[in-house]
Amino acid sequence: MISLDIHFKESLHQFCLNLTREKVKRLSNLLESILHDLNTATKSSAGDKHETARAMIHIEQENHAKQLLEAQKTLKLLSQIKTKAMSSGQTGALIQTNKGIFYIATGLGKVKFDESDVFVISPSSPIGQKFLNSKINDIIQFNANQYEIEQIA
Repeated sequence: MISLDIHFKESLHQFCLNLTREKVKRLSNLLESILHDLNTATKSSAGDKHETARAMIHIEQENHAKQLLEAQKTLKLLSQIKTKAMSSGQTGALIQTNKGIFYIATGLGKVKFDESDVFVISPSSPIGQKFLNSKINDIIQFNANQYEIEQIA
């Protein structure tokens, strides 16, 4: 069991912010590239093929725009989380269980941080809801698994 302290938590939080910033940057660059492709597409003699290609580019642009919006929302949510010490499960809590480490922040999923797997979960996710208001030594039941809370930071 690793020791969850405020330094670990602050570093993990910064790591999550950086991951999300990189995703926002990557999606922004991708959207710029798609927009450039759309603007430089010229009318060819095969009109139907050209229109189909433009329609596909538009669909790709819409999908990436939705992903960018979600990443920007995630970044905003992460930016609002305070990394203070906590004694119960709530947004911003880092929880060590017998089955792993959970950071209640936003739905990034499993990340590798400081040689540990950390599950970065949303407080509104089903498992996040189970961890809310939990305390050390509580046992949480989720999907036929028992999670015993060992530490909270």
